[in-house]
Amino acid sequence: MPSNFSEADLTVLLQEFVTYPEQVWYTIAAFLFIVGCFQWGSFVHSKFARRRHYESDEETATTNDIQHKFSLRRIPLAIINFYRVVAFRWTLEIGQSYTLNMAEVFVSVTYIALLLIYAFINTTSVEGQKLDVIYWSNRIAMLASSQFPIVAALGTKNNIVSLVTGISYDRLNYIHRMMARTCFMLLCVHTVGEMLSSSYYPFKLIKASKGPGVIALAAFFVMIIVSLRPVRSRAYEIFFYIHFLGVL
Repeated sequence: MPSNFSEADLTVLLQEFVTYPEQVWYTIAAFLFIVGCFQWGSFVHSKFARRRHYESDEETATTNDIQHKFSLRRIPLAIINFYRVVAFRWTLEIGQSYTLNMAEVFVSVTYIALLLIYAFINTTSVEGQKLDVIYWSNRIAMLASSQFPIVAALGTKNNIVSLVTGISYDRLNYIHRMMARTCFMLLCVHTVGEMLSSSYYPFKLIKASKGPGVIALAAFFVMIIVSLRPVRSRAYEIFFYIHFLGVL
């Protein structure tokens, strides 16, 4: 630890260790609540709209009125249909193996930006050093590790996120992979920060206090490699067992 790292810095750092991951969780929870409101609202609206459609068909059959008039009641349905077209039918092709819809692109960019913002804001030390490596290096590790519960939950079927949002496991599985890879990226940045702050060479990181972290990062790296689509599709059993053992 650098000599200019004071007790005041340590107090601020420990406070941010608690508050920043909590704020990220509150943001994710609010986003899931909003998505859940849209999904369940769309489900309820479709049920009532179908019933009204049947009633209007009966009235049309009796009156033989074929005129179509503009109705304000159709605006919510039009908005929902427009959202579905933009979010799920517009796609972005990445190479020959990956195709993402706009909803997945939006969630990925927003999630990565959220974690990076919380990782690098307020990283000026008490003495005025901007982007102090001690601040962002340790905080970024706390942010990444705080995401492991939801990453694990998204990898299971019938999880609480699917229950709240009404989104199926197949669609949430991409979010599971994206969040896991984002956490791995953050942990790699944390490792670089540890190397810069301690002035150690990479091989000296493997010592009593750093060894478990290095081993965990190496296991995480193996899990990321076997989870890639070309590897996963050709050797699914290897992916399954390594994935299971890596989580343990």
